[in-house]
Amino acid sequence: MGRIKLRSVRNIRDFSDIVNRSGYKIKNGLFFRSSVLHDLAPKDVKILYDEYKLKTVIDLRTKMEISEKPDIVPDNVDYISIPIFDDSVFGITHEEETRQKFHIPNMEELYRGIVTDDFSVNALRQVFQAIFRAYEKGPVLWHCTVGKDRCGIVSALFLYLLDADIETIFEDYLMTNRAVNLEAMKYYCLILLHSRNREVAQKVRKAFIADRNYLQAALDAISEKYGSIDSFLAKELYITEDMKKRLREYSLVPE
Repeated sequence: MGRIKLRSVRNIRDFSDIVNRSGYKIKNGLFFRSSVLHDLAPKDVKILYDEYKLKTVIDLRTKMEISEKPDIVPDNVDYISIPIFDDSVFGITHEEETRQKFHIPNMEELYRGIVTDDFSVNALRQVFQAIFRAYEKGPVLWHCTVGKDRCGIVSALFLYLLDADIETIFEDYLMTNRAVNLEAMKYYCLILLHSRNREVAQKVRKAFIADRNYLQAALDAISEKYGSIDSFLAKELYITEDMKKRLREYSLVPE
């Protein structure tokens, strides 16, 4: 898992050198996951779009989030907006609202909703169809606000498509904590200072981090509703065996 050194994007990496169950690794610089691209410094714009030659950006945020912090994307890069959440259903999705009101979502319920709610599943279908249309044109990046929840589930399913084992998928997901732990602790201290309620402060902190139980809740929901991840990918995301085969041939090399 390759951390990309961009000073203005706190949580960005590609999937380079992740080894799948068959002993093949993901090529460098093909697929990226990240947090929001709103504050890209000029130097980082050059690195991301010129050096890494990024060709497609898939934005998983809501329209409200995008209006507040639009991405910096050059005209020659495809920008695709596919909100994973419907604001009318998931009222806690945008980060600024969460910070201001200190609303504490049930994170496991949120993750289950991403893979069972009709709006979110339809969005996931669009995301993966967009990835499949785009990857042969050049590197693809997907992101949400923090690069944790929506981005985390898309990345987990993507790695599963490339035959990564479950522990490797969790390892990639939990790497986000390197980028968010400090901010999570900041909000823990802030809530504790104002409320003097350690339990509430801890719940707020947990909402800002990647937790194995959150992703596990999504995977369990898929198994309960569809029987398996493979069934979910085929029936809901319309991903065929031929599509998987072509993606793996393009993305993987022997270790």
